[in-house]
Amino acid sequence: MTNTSLFDLTSTESVTDAEHSNQFSLDALQQHKQEGLDLAVRARWAALAVVAVLLLILNPRWEMIYPLFLLGLLALNGWVLRRVGRVGQSNSELAFIFIDVVLLAFAVLAPNPLLTDEWPTAFVYEFNAFLYFFVTLMLGGLSYSWRTIMALGHWGAGAWLIGSAVIWWFGVTYPEMTAGIRIALPDHQFMADMIDPNRVDWGRRV
Repeated sequence: MTNTSLFDLTSTESVTDAEHSNQFSLDALQQHKQEGLDLAVRARWAALAVVAVLLLILNPRWEMIYPLFLLGLLALNGWVLRRVGRVGQSNSELAFIFIDVVLLAFAVLAPNPLLTDEWPTAFVYEFNAFLYFFVTLMLGGLSYSWRTIMALGHWGAGAWLIGSAVIWWFGVTYPEMTAGIRIALPDHQFMADMIDPNRVDWGRRV
């Protein structure tokens, strides 16, 4: 017959208590994570709805179907992030966060293919698109860990700079516009540079 010592019983009870405590902590973290994701998704949908209404009010043209479609994709991706969000490192969640950043950068920097007006690609900066970029990324702070927020910030900055580089290198330009501005403002070179629609102006983008 094997005798069980008081020390063994105490050790077993301690291990059991620790397991229950760890499970309780994990459940609490998961609940907190889910509540944060729910809040972030609702805030995202509200922000995207406001942006959609503003687009229709400020520019009520049929070409706005394209940016509204991109807003819909951002809303859908937010719903997917809510579904795949988990406590700890989640590769699927990181993948959809990365998709979110790339999609957002594309939405605010890529020209609208439905527009019939001819203007330089860099003119997109005149719409202060970075405000929409910043507001959407800011909502990530409601639900992500500090490591994920750091990654989100680096990905966002990288996507913005890469998009600016693509516009600078491959964007459509109209040199006659720049020449016309310089002719109109021969004694105000700085002002001519500031309002040049072909200029990416890295000093303001970085």
